[in-house]
Order: sequence, then structure tokens, then C-alpha cells
Amino acid sequence: RLEFARKYVTENFEFWKKVIFTDEKRWNLQGNDGYISVWTKNKYSYSRITATNLRKGLMVWGAISATGGVRLICVEEKINSEIYIGMLENDFFNNVEDILPDGFVFQQDNAPPHSAKATQDYLERKKIPLLEWPARSPDLSPIENIWGIMTKKVYSSGKTYENVNELWDAIVKAWFEIPVEVFTKLYESIPKRLVCVLEENGQRIKY
Repeated sequence: RLEFARKYVTENFEFWKKVIFTDEKRWNLQGNDGYISVWTKNKYSYSRITATNLRKGLMVWGAISATGGVRLICVEEKINSEIYIGMLENDFFNNVEDILPDGFVFQQDNAPPHSAKATQDYLERKKIPLLEWPARSPDLSPIENIWGIMTKKVYSSGKTYENVNELWDAIVKAWFEIPVEVFTKLYESIPKRLVCVLEENGQRIKY
């Protein structure tokens, strides 16, 4: 993280606006991933309740730019390198070529499907320039903030969903409702994030 921050801290918005940030997120029918709270009569006695639909949901991959959401894809299968490459080839690069910024740079985290040799070979063959990304650094990626904004909308007031189609509609609606200005401001914050990483000696920052 420190090496990454030192390398890019002097880059301004003109550099970062060329970066396409990407990420996957799991969405559940009954609330976001995290802890589950239950009411009990007292702390010494409780019953375990099994909710079979509790963790049914969708895996969604997204890509953003400084001017808005670029692509949102629902991935129905468990993502491995083969699935990821097929998604990039058929559902991303072949559909967004005309809207990617000139000289764009592709960002992805270090999840196994992304770092696999087959994926790296594919991106090299496609001549896709990659932004080398530090491990465990979601706080540096603006798409994580976009997921957070969407989560608040999708699960507003404890909202739950009966099926994945209903959930997907809510996710798409939340995606398109985010103003362009939000994306731009998040991109503009990246240099400040890197300064914070240096100030905190590589520790996690509050973004």
C-alpha cells in the first residue's frame, strides 16, 4: 500500500479519470452481507431459526468511470477464471468499447479469478493496460463507495425481496439513480486517499 501510494500520490484527476474501477458484490434477498441480529427472550435462552432464503441472492460485477457507471453484470455462476474471462470478453469489452475513455487503464483487485494466470494472459493478449493494485485496499477504490450508496438504497428501511428478479430490478434502479457528480467527486478524492495512506503508514483509511 505504501509503495502504491508513493508511486501514484502525485497523479492528478486527469490521470485517475482514465482508470476504470471494477469489483464484484454479493447481494442477498434479505439484507446485505454481515451480521444477523435476532431478538431473544433472555441472554441465557434462545432458539435457532433457519431461514432458507436468507442468503439467496445475486453476484453482481460492476465497472465505473469518472463520469458514471459503465457496466453492471449479473453473474449467475460461481466466478472462476474461466467465467471471469468469458464475462469480460462477451459482456464487457465487446459492449463498452465506444464509451471507454481514450487510453483507459483497467483496475481489478487481487481476487483469485482476477490474478489467475489465464486471466492475466487474456488481458495481455487483449492489450488491456492494468493498474497494479495493492492487496487489501478496498478503501482506495471508489467503486466500493458506489456499492455503499447502492446498498443504502436497495435495503432502505429494512427492505427485503421475494425473488432475485425483484432484487436485480432494485440494484439496477439504484445504479442508474446515482448522479454523475458523485462518481466525479469520488475520483477526485483518490489523491487525498493516497496522502492519507502515507500519513497512516499504510494502515486502512476512513474512506
